[in-house]
Amino acid sequence: MLAELLPLALVAALYPPILAMVVVILARPSPRNLLLAYVLGALLVSIAAGLAIVAALNAGNVVGGSDRTVNPAVDIATGLVAYFVAWILLTDRDRQLRERRARRKAEKADGRDPWSRRALERDSVRLTFLLGVVLNTPGASYLVALKDIAAANQSTTTQVIEIVAFNLIMFVLAEVPLVGYTLRPERTREVLNAANDWLGGHSRQIVMALCLAVGTFLLARGIAHAT
Repeated sequence: MLAELLPLALVAALYPPILAMVVVILARPSPRNLLLAYVLGALLVSIAAGLAIVAALNAGNVVGGSDRTVNPAVDIATGLVAYFVAWILLTDRDRQLRERRARRKAEKADGRDPWSRRALERDSVRLTFLLGVVLNTPGASYLVALKDIAAANQSTTTQVIEIVAFNLIMFVLAEVPLVGYTLRPERTREVLNAANDWLGGHSRQIVMALCLAVGTFLLARGIAHAT
């Protein structure tokens, strides 16, 4: 089961805002405890949400159990949605929405940094932990993985292990810098700044590629399970 979840976990890990937040934290005078607090907060809320969602799916028998009677339809529908989002990005059909958001943001701009950055500037471990909790709600890949975990009809212990393992992979962009900063602080800052700049300049292409990858994976699996 873990092998089937790995592609979804890797896709979930490629989430640029996580890296951007890590870069901001590492720019603080004493970032190690702040980064640890952020990672712990993110893991806590994500694992807790995963456990609650899987428990709700199990209790309601929403996903069809081990016979996979519903899974193929869910996979195919989600895959088509991912393809649709990729098509919108590829054809630039979201331009009006982006321009409208940019105008709204410019109208509301008051010269201040975003609230999350202002919170980090307080160098509070407790506040940074809360940021990790607030900013890391389950995404699409994680929700699909939770559906798979619930549908596999496994023991509670196995489900917990899979949820924890998925989250450890999903937050690797925050966990690796935490270890790297402990060993080589300046080098870690340099690498992360370069990676964040690159991701910032290619975020649209990354999202498009992720949608295509997830869509292809889910469609192939859904069709395979349906036949």
